[in-house]
Formats: sequence, C-alpha cells, structure tokens
Amino acid sequence: MIAKYGIFYHYQKDNDQLVIAFNDLKINRCEVVKDVLVSYHDDILVSYTLTHINRIMKIHINGLISLPNNKMIEVINSFLKKANLETLKEKEHSDFIIGVVKEIEPSLIVLSEGEKFTFNKRDDVKVNDKVVIALKDSFLYDGRFLKDHHLCTYRDLEINDSEALIIDNSLSEDNDFFDVGEK
Repeated sequence: MIAKYGIFYHYQKDNDQLVIAFNDLKINRCEVVKDVLVSYHDDILVSYTLTHINRIMKIHINGLISLPNNKMIEVINSFLKKANLETLKEKEHSDFIIGVVKEIEPSLIVLSEGEKFTFNKRDDVKVNDKVVIALKDSFLYDGRFLKDHHLCTYRDLEINDSEALIIDNSLSEDNDFFDVGEK
C-alpha cells in the first residue's frame, strides 16, 4: 500500500479528474490500465488519474483534498484493485501540523520541539506564534511538492493573503491542522 500521496480533484462540466500524485517527477510515459491513467518517470510511478469519478461519488472541492475520508479511499482503491495497481493506505494525517515558534534567526524558524525550518525572513511571524507547517514530502494546494518542511501562508492553503498563517491559541501544538474531528 502506498502511504505518501496527494489527492487533487479537478471538476469541469463535461469531465472530472481525480489525480493521486506521489512526487514531482516529470512524466515521460503513460499507460491506461482499465480505467486508470498511470503516469511514470522512466520506471518510477508519478501519478494515477481517474476520470468521471463524479458518477460514483460527489466531491465538493476543487484542488487538494488534504485529508480524504476512508470511504473516498475505499472507492479509489476499488478502481486500483480492478486495474491490479498498488492501492492507497488510508490517511491518518493531512501533513499540515500546528507548531509554536520558539526562536527566529535569519532565514530560520525554530519550533518548540527543536525542529528547524528554513524560510524567507518574515515580519509577520513572531516568537510564540502558532503557525501551520506543511511536512516534507507532501503537497500544497497549488500542486507544489515539498522536499522540505514549509511554513504555510494563507495563499498556500487557498486563502487569498500572502502573510504567514498564524493560528488561534485554542488549537494545540503538533495537532493536524485539518483534522477537525467530530463535535
């Protein structure tokens, strides 16, 4: 089962595509296996693409699906199993966490657990701010694949603002930013 992936949904009136991306390698070969377009860079799997999935389930978002529910993964895996392709592991985490800024150095932010993240000096981030960090080997909403941890701006999360996203103090450190749980 594949554990690290990003799911992107693109809806158009006459067509929809659900893309499961695994990395940012340039695609140089594709093949259709049953109803799945499988893309490769040489022999390395880059993505799966499913079309017309809206005939089976309704998806009410365009772009990154940060924390797909288990039912969605079951439906995707049913397509992959029919095509004898490797299936997806259910996601337990969105890859976006909440961190507390403990120290700011030039081009460096240090979170409370001592983990260091490089970033461009930002005036909008201060010590003790709670921020959203996208983890290494994950995807942002614009499709960028992250080779390192990333301090998220509002724009990174599809909110129209370029400032760093500062979190309400009621949210707990190290929690999954998108795991809202049941109320």
